[in-house]
Amino acid sequence: MTWQNYATGGAALFLVLFATSERFLLAAGVTVAVLAIAWATVSEQWAKLVALARPLLARLRRREETAVNDPFVIQYGVDPVTRQPLTEGLPRMEHIGVFTLTGGGKTTLLRALIHELIKANGPDRLKLIISDPKTLDYAFYSRLAHLLCPIARNEDETTAAVALAEREMERRKEIIRPYAEKQPCNSIEDFARITGVMLPRIVIVLDEMSDVISKQSPLEESLIRIGQLGRAFGIHIIGATQRPTAKNVSGELKANLTAKFVGFMTDNSEYGNVAKVPKAMYTLMQNIPGRWMVVNRKGWHFCQGLRIGDRELVKVAQHYSRPNAPVWNGELEAIETRPKLRGSQAEKDSLFGEWLNGFARKPTAEEVMEYWGCSKPTALGYLQRLWAEG
Repeated sequence: MTWQNYATGGAALFLVLFATSERFLLAAGVTVAVLAIAWATVSEQWAKLVALARPLLARLRRREETAVNDPFVIQYGVDPVTRQPLTEGLPRMEHIGVFTLTGGGKTTLLRALIHELIKANGPDRLKLIISDPKTLDYAFYSRLAHLLCPIARNEDETTAAVALAEREMERRKEIIRPYAEKQPCNSIEDFARITGVMLPRIVIVLDEMSDVISKQSPLEESLIRIGQLGRAFGIHIIGATQRPTAKNVSGELKANLTAKFVGFMTDNSEYGNVAKVPKAMYTLMQNIPGRWMVVNRKGWHFCQGLRIGDRELVKVAQHYSRPNAPVWNGELEAIETRPKLRGSQAEKDSLFGEWLNGFARKPTAEEVMEYWGCSKPTALGYLQRLWAEG
């Protein structure tokens, strides 16, 4: 019942009472009392509604803030009908597969995703491995500071580059395991929360991946393993190919590409090779460059893929370029993994005290400096105070 209904009812009640009692104050008093009771009832219901809605509003606000603040939330396109931007976090997508015919927009989408990532993340937060069998589509990225190694141009180079990422995944396991033995710590996000050290995400971009992946090759085995375990350790795959048949991409690798962008296919059966969606949906796909059916853990939807102009792509790439292209040396660049003394003084003392518990003798100032990355006076101060107290 709306406030207009209450007002009308109150006015009618007032007239009836006034006509029967001929006492204005009595009629007015009774009417006000009835309206007050009605208003209290409405207010109570409204308060209940607000209480129910508050957690939902807070959740939506947190999601909005996360989308704005998280540099790994990327725009991948727009809704074809409403033209509203479509975004998703790379950690939630985990690994991405892009499937469509020649000219369907695979390379355009991959370059747009790289553009969004490097625009929001410096080389200290993001490392890239790029495989470009055509050797031309990503050449303007050859001096990009985010590159973990030179752009790979064939299967051998791609195998070596992906092997780097696989070794780094194993290294991160060893780094995180000691913390996981003491408290829940099963991802680089948990590791960053505990130590204050954020390991950079590694994104492996494979254009025309069927051209560089041989059946049951070391490269395929490495990619399958990264697909299974990489998300927790901040390593992601973005791969594109024309036809998603078992001959081109193994079923095991395809299953690990959890977010799939499927473009127009000439044969409807090929849609089923990629993802399980209602067959009636295949008929809605249009032969429009950059039009995708996006299939992920949440379901599926249509999208017009993000397209970045060549001038803007080159401008951002040059901004993050270094004077010389990276030189292949078969090793990863050193990544800072030392824990940090952070928080209040009591919290710092607690962290340092836990570390001291592992020593049977008093550590030297040099050992403290090497482990914690602090100055000598700071190291001596902690040792003098906390070793004596221990």
